[in-house]
Amino acid sequence: MRNLKRALSLLLAAAMLIGMMVVGASAAGSLDDFSDKDEIVNQDAVSLLTILGVIEGKEDGSYFDPTGNVTRAEMAKMIATILNQGADVDGLYAKFGFIVRPLPALRLGAAIQTPGRLTVSEMWQYTAGSSFSDGDFSASSPTGEYSYGLRTPYVLDLGVAVVLGQFGLLSVDYGFSDFGVMRFFDIHPDSFEDPFYDLNETNRLFAGVSHNLRAGLEARLTRHFSARAGLSFLRRSERCWTNSQGNMVYADQFINDFYDYYENHLVELVSRSNVNSDTFSYSFGLGYSSDRSFFADFAVRFTNYPDSWFSPYYDYDNFDAAGNTVNAASPVLTNYRKAVNMALTLGWRF
Repeated sequence: MRNLKRALSLLLAAAMLIGMMVVGASAAGSLDDFSDKDEIVNQDAVSLLTILGVIEGKEDGSYFDPTGNVTRAEMAKMIATILNQGADVDGLYAKFGFIVRPLPALRLGAAIQTPGRLTVSEMWQYTAGSSFSDGDFSASSPTGEYSYGLRTPYVLDLGVAVVLGQFGLLSVDYGFSDFGVMRFFDIHPDSFEDPFYDLNETNRLFAGVSHNLRAGLEARLTRHFSARAGLSFLRRSERCWTNSQGNMVYADQFINDFYDYYENHLVELVSRSNVNSDTFSYSFGLGYSSDRSFFADFAVRFTNYPDSWFSPYYDYDNFDAAGNTVNAASPVLTNYRKAVNMALTLGWRF
């Protein structure tokens, strides 16, 4: 890791993301603690990372060594510090499966993963820092802690494979997961009010079942050549509703308006539909294997992602020619996303 400036940019970006999530790091010093601070070019980045506890300096922390190399151990420590968001997760789930061979050329399999019961304990701390000409200053709040529970969805997988003699293999797999059973719950309730009521209602109404279907065929064309093809279909679990005012409602809108409108039955959800979230993938491949050590493989995959819509800016108030206030609505843009991935592999066996 010789490029210190690039490493600092990466760490600073990650630290800012963690900072916006208000999950914390305590103050670990300041830029003034380094005896060679005048040699540091990126002082703002180093100052912030030092305040957040990501950077502690070399050895005893008395100097920074801005022209030195960053070792793997030092980089691993910095990344681990940033990614440690002060959360401990414990839980339990079970997974059972089997594979049977009712016929010599037929294999059947199934597996189920039970809903998991997780306990999440989070700790957070607010930290603020400023840099002035006469030094760096920082302050941290007391560390807060909160624990809650989470029930994860269950997963079902089914599969079948058929051996086509010496010709090839055909396989089909299906995956099913019910996100509607996910629930947050208070581990140590101190009142009759459920702090996760609106969140759980949103998940119950707007999270459904996801489906994942995969099929593949591999055929041996000649002694040296083989071909394969695959198909994948994914339908995500997100739902949307039409409310009693005729407007389409999504999960984020529902939870924002839950207590103001829906809990008081001022507005009702009327009809439900699935969000357009189907993803299709098609893949093809051709492989070659020589009688000696050389082998080659070429693969291509085409993926059609669901369309998405976004507004490039917020609606705002404007004035017409008569001076009246009018709403200037942002246009809604449609994003069509498709992707093509190709891979070529060349190798020799030893």
